[in-house]
Amino acid sequence: PEADVLKLATAPTTTGAVDECGDAILAYYSFLVSSGAMSLDDLTAALIGLATTLTCLDDLPRSAFVIFGRILGRAASSNPDVSATAAATAHLAVVRQYGLCIQAATAAKAKLAAKRAKLAAKVEASEGAVAAEAEASSSSRSGSGASASASANAAAHRATLKKTEDQLAAVLAEIDALREAEPADIGGALVATYALGELAARDDLTSVEGLFDVVVVLLSSLDDQIRSAGAFALGRALLGAPSTFLPQVLDVLASANASSLYFIVQAFDHMFTAAQASGVALVSMSDLQPALETMQTGLFAAAAELPAGDGTRNLIARVLGLLARGALDCQLGILAGKLQHVDEAPSEAETALVALRTALAPPLGVATAPAC
Repeated sequence: PEADVLKLATAPTTTGAVDECGDAILAYYSFLVSSGAMSLDDLTAALIGLATTLTCLDDLPRSAFVIFGRILGRAASSNPDVSATAAATAHLAVVRQYGLCIQAATAAKAKLAAKRAKLAAKVEASEGAVAAEAEASSSSRSGSGASASASANAAAHRATLKKTEDQLAAVLAEIDALREAEPADIGGALVATYALGELAARDDLTSVEGLFDVVVVLLSSLDDQIRSAGAFALGRALLGAPSTFLPQVLDVLASANASSLYFIVQAFDHMFTAAQASGVALVSMSDLQPALETMQTGLFAAAAELPAGDGTRNLIARVLGLLARGALDCQLGILAGKLQHVDEAPSEAETALVALRTALAPPLGVATAPAC
């Protein structure tokens, strides 16, 4: 069995291939644990031992840790003798430690960036003073001393700015070093995050203290695979407890910057695709209607700020289409209505068109469309 995991985990593959091939092995190990043929402790020990071996390989694909994490999460969730809350809390502790590294680096970067901006403003003001003094000196043949003083001040500010830029570069190098950390460090975070996602999709983990805040921090990592893992866990948590987590994610969406927006939308994508696969009709839940409407409005607004062909904008359109699939009777009218304003809002119309294609593409959903 470990050889099967090793073969799957180390094969060059895409995320889609991991999902397709991984489901079979996930089901296999879940069965072993749920049937009592293998204890969860034995499975965990085997995977940790295998992960330790794999981290010695220079060309270790991250997909290995994705598989490990999903196996652990799926196995724990399927074992009636294992507390999902306890398992999630243990995995969350690992994720939290990695998140603290991200927060420290982000805070240091923000502090220096603010200082740099402040100094840049001072330099600009000094340069303006130099220019004004030069103009006054040229017209009145006087004031050369003041002009020289302003030039000296500007030079001093430039020197300070250069020093700050060097400090900022050093911090950015430290943050880059975090992204290039030892595979065991990043691997552990990936395993724990994907395990957390598997647990969150099948159990209500709202009682796990700090779950949402810890996972959201991952979206600000400089490592895209850590951010993707965070989006996976967040999307699965949305599926497990949408009434609790969806309003919180929408608050994050409203203030998201360009670098984290894609992964927030990716979390929505995980939520809808997992819901469709498991037969959960999110859009038919009456208590979610206000939040889903807010999501639709927020996503259209975010897409309007992005250029045509942008990857995030395309993903937003896909998510809007997945949302529409569950309520075609009313959503088709809404999306079609936006096409009528192509001259006034071409970006919104283009997004609506792509969303329509997604909504109408098979499969058309997992539940009967509710009345609007």
